[in-house]
Amino acid sequence: MADDPIQSRPSARVLYIEDDPLYGELVAQLISTLGCTIDLAENGADGLAAFAKSSYDIVAVDYRLPDMTGIEICRKLRDLAPSLPLVVITGQGKASTHVEALTIDIPHYLEKGNEAEFAASLMNTFRHLIDNLTPIDRL
Repeated sequence: MADDPIQSRPSARVLYIEDDPLYGELVAQLISTLGCTIDLAENGADGLAAFAKSSYDIVAVDYRLPDMTGIEICRKLRDLAPSLPLVVITGQGKASTHVEALTIDIPHYLEKGNEAEFAASLMNTFRHLIDNLTPIDRL
């Protein structure tokens, strides 16, 4: 059906690095409604290993992980794939964390906070990122 927004939107592979299994599943369920394939990793090392083994269109990371911060992961990913869309997700909404993300060109920063607001922000962010993937991003 041509008018179906999921059918007209390109499929994307997403990696979400999150140590909280409940948020990992919540994000995976929401993003999958956009037609995405999602892989979950529970810490930074596992996330970086998954990224090294597979091709992803978008990577989302929790800010606070047991082995490193989401910003540290994003710095490593920026070195490997400079144009990769990255999203930082945090339960600790601090201005300094947002500024730190912006300094390495990560404009997509979401706070978990209220579940309904988080879900709406997450969906809007991922719709935007998926709709703006270019063929070069998808290689």
